[in-house]
Amino acid sequence: MLTGRKRLPSPFSVAAIRCSRAAMRWACWVVAPVKMIRAVSVRICSQRYEGGNPPNCCADTFCSEKKKATATASRIFISKRYATCKKYARMQRRLTLAAMTGMLLIALAAAPGLAICLYVFSRDVHNPEPKRFVVFSFLLGALLTVPAYYAEKTISGLVPRNVTGILLQAFFAIAVVEEGLKFLALRYYCFRLSSFDEPLDGIVYSIMVSMGFATVENVAYVAGHGYSVLLARTFTSVPAHACFAAIMGYYAGLAQANPSQKGPLFRRGLLRAILFHGCYDSFLLLTENRWLKQYVSEALLLTGAVYSLYVALRLSRRLFRQHRDTSKDLHQPDKEDV
Repeated sequence: MLTGRKRLPSPFSVAAIRCSRAAMRWACWVVAPVKMIRAVSVRICSQRYEGGNPPNCCADTFCSEKKKATATASRIFISKRYATCKKYARMQRRLTLAAMTGMLLIALAAAPGLAICLYVFSRDVHNPEPKRFVVFSFLLGALLTVPAYYAEKTISGLVPRNVTGILLQAFFAIAVVEEGLKFLALRYYCFRLSSFDEPLDGIVYSIMVSMGFATVENVAYVAGHGYSVLLARTFTSVPAHACFAAIMGYYAGLAQANPSQKGPLFRRGLLRAILFHGCYDSFLLLTENRWLKQYVSEALLLTGAVYSLYVALRLSRRLFRQHRDTSKDLHQPDKEDV
């Protein structure tokens, strides 16, 4: 046996070694891009699914990554959907509550005028008016608020803001405009109706026109100022309109009974309604004048407004009772006459 001598590999082994090295190099060149493509595809699929599109192209070797991406995307989707639904549900509840509050406010603002209309209509028992004429008179009064608003706004902008200007605004910009428009409706529509056949009809139709006007005006005030003015206007402004209308309607009824004197009677009713309306609004508007409140207390001015309303209320009740007694005598004669 020889020692210290190297043994040369056989040609077959050399060829095998070379082939194995070449195969390893080719395997690295092929396998590395495949791994990189798989990793990139999994990442792209995960990102797409988080945006809302679930992956369908992940390889089986990456099932764990696919499950993690699916769970994450599902949690994100559910949380966003729940937050959106909760937001819209809260918004819907707020809108519903606001609508119910607005409807309640409008109903409370319209209730005083409608209650007065029902009371007056129920008291006309001897010769009741047709309901269609009563309803149309109410709607006609409601439509009169539109020209009254623009006329009052125009005239109020022309008068100064001192005491004299407040008096001019109360009598001309408010009383003359509002009572004048009501008088036109009463004179040229209600008075010409075939059902206007007794003195009490003047008060009935006049109050219907006035309550239509007062109801829309009250709703507008309450919608602009909220519940703060609802209680005060319910017991002051709306009944005041009814009292002024009753005074005007009383003379319209006298004009129906005395056609030869209808001109002077109409003028007298209009002037008295303007006088009471102007006095009532003057005391209310003077409470806003700072210079006058240095010498006259606000409580005294409010007392003047309440007293003028009280006088108009007493007068209107007396006039209404007179015409109601006349209607009773006309339509229910005594037994001796029968």
